[in-house]
Formats: sequence, C-alpha cells, structure tokens
Amino acid sequence: MRSIFRTYSRLVRTNTMRNCSEHVRQALLIIESELASPLSLADIARALSISPTHLARIFHRDTGKTVVEHIQDCRVRQACHLLKTTNLQIQTVAQHCGMMDVQYFSKIFKKITGSTPKVWREQARGGAKEVPL
Repeated sequence: MRSIFRTYSRLVRTNTMRNCSEHVRQALLIIESELASPLSLADIARALSISPTHLARIFHRDTGKTVVEHIQDCRVRQACHLLKTTNLQIQTVAQHCGMMDVQYFSKIFKKITGSTPKVWREQARGGAKEVPL
C-alpha cells in the first residue's frame, strides 16, 4: 500500500510540475524537503542563485500561488496528516511542520481548513464524511 501511495504521489508531483519552469520545480522540491525548517522566499532564491523578486514572479505565474501560500498549504497538509494519524500535541505538530508559534499555526490552519487544529482532529478521527482539506 505504501509503495502504491508513493508511486501515486510521485506521479501527481511530476504532473503538477510539468508546466513549471526549472527554477519553480527546484523551489517546489526545496519546499517539500525542508518543510520542517524555517523557509523564506529569500532563502529559497539564494539556494537557486536567483533574485527573490524573480522567483516570486515565476513561482506565482507557474503555480497561481505565492511562495508563502504554497509553504503554508504544504505545512497545513502535513499537519492534517499528523493530527489524524498521531496523538502528538498540537504544539508539537506545529513544530514538526516548521511553525514554532502555535498561535500563528492555529491561525493559518483555521484560515486554510476552516477549523481549528483541535476541531479538525476530532472531525477526522470521528469519521466525519467531510473533513476540511
């Protein structure tokens, strides 16, 4: 099952990045691999040896999102997985997702999913048919 999931995930990533420029593909890979670390547009641009302004422009053009929005979406997606599959405290989940301030994490989580991490976990574990995100 894990092998099937990994293969599916890899195919989705590949197809999602098909229309992206090489710099955007590399930025997406950096974000994915460094999600638990502090990430900024400037850090990613520096790693790619391009200007932050240029990266911001091509990233938005290719993905329809800003770099920060994409990072937040990825972190919330990872948080949802951890909330559903572990008993980690919400503060610990936030830290595993690269967000050291639990209040900021909760604010971003609610903005994206429509509910707080605690409520989302209860819904996900309660077998609710429609779990946000």
